[in-house]
Amino acid sequence: MEIKARDVIARIMNGFGFAAIFTLIALTILLVNKVDPPLNEIWKSMLGSMIMGAFYGAASYLFQIVSWSPLKQVVIHFSLSVLLFLPIGLWTGWLPFEWKPLLIGLVLFAVMYSLFWCAYSYYYWRLTKEMNDSIHKK
Repeated sequence: MEIKARDVIARIMNGFGFAAIFTLIALTILLVNKVDPPLNEIWKSMLGSMIMGAFYGAASYLFQIVSWSPLKQVVIHFSLSVLLFLPIGLWTGWLPFEWKPLLIGLVLFAVMYSLFWCAYSYYYWRLTKEMNDSIHKK
């Protein structure tokens, strides 16, 4: 598998797009609830979202390493995700530096990761099924 710089940049930009959507949702929730956070907190959260988005965009290449089993791909991707999310979550204030909220945050992260993983797995399962069905019809 050859990785081209143009493809990496495109995936990172795609990750930025998702980060922008999630940031817009969070800012909308703050606006509706009339919460007015300081600009530096908004900036840190936006930067944290962009770093996470860039990571997820680039890390999608892990799922194209055909010599790895799907389990190995998911375990490595999840591990790297947690290793990135923890310091960003602490730095941005998404996670307080106390054991109970930190544990709850990690559990919620794992649940959200699992939900996304299940959704993508189902999507690709359906895509594979449709492709196989179209081949068998011909």
